[in-house]
Amino acid sequence: MLTIAVVGSGARARAVLAEVAAGAEMLPGDAADAGAIVVAGDSVAETLALLPEALRAGKPTLCLALPGDRATLDATVELAARHGAALSLPNPLRYLPATIALRETLLRGEAGPLLSAFLAWRTGDGGDPLATLGPAALDLLGWLLPAPIVRTQATSAALFGATRDTVALLLRDDTGLVRTVELITGLPPTLEFGHDLLLEVLGEEAALRAEPFNQAITIASATTRRRQEWGVETIAPILADFVAALRDAQPLPGPPADLRVALELLYEVSSR
Repeated sequence: MLTIAVVGSGARARAVLAEVAAGAEMLPGDAADAGAIVVAGDSVAETLALLPEALRAGKPTLCLALPGDRATLDATVELAARHGAALSLPNPLRYLPATIALRETLLRGEAGPLLSAFLAWRTGDGGDPLATLGPAALDLLGWLLPAPIVRTQATSAALFGATRDTVALLLRDDTGLVRTVELITGLPPTLEFGHDLLLEVLGEEAALRAEPFNQAITIASATTRRRQEWGVETIAPILADFVAALRDAQPLPGPPADLRVALELLYEVSSR
């Protein structure tokens, strides 16, 4: 039985604790006695701020947020190595049912030779699109369509506010396949917009389309109308992967080297 300490005090940490308490192979505990640590703040910034102290405990550590630049990743990896803490940085987008199904379809070759790919991620959360959405988005594309990127083009603008909130990327790999990426963080709050993610892959034999966040049931009656989300939360499968890797003495999910590929690409496009 693996004892897991959860670092964080908000809703996300409570969700992780609930999963740990319900798990057949896990028990909640404190950092001093735990066999592993999960860092789960309610935002990326909070999670990354809590991570250094967790790594200093020298335990296998699962971080539920991705660093947004190479310098932060390198400093985090160096700190983990100094304290002997194995570090797991899984991308939640890889754990959504729709993205898993899309990847399996691509691996089976059902689309035939690929012609183009498109990813759009739109939100009203604010912040720099490249830093907040870019790491997970580009890592996801690299997982779905693995190939070295040989040419990049980036355009950015402040379409909805005073600071940059929209970025468009063109990424061409060594086979000639072009990935078009649209990242928006500045949609007006009056739209009551959450997160919208769209993936399209066009092949000679089929067109594939996935909306990974749009997995919900709308329930309407004479007295109420509500939207019941399903299949989007990734804490349970990520935690299961993390625990299974520790149990079987296998590499942890989300090795930092995987994320570095995406951050190198982000650095290249942002420095243009």
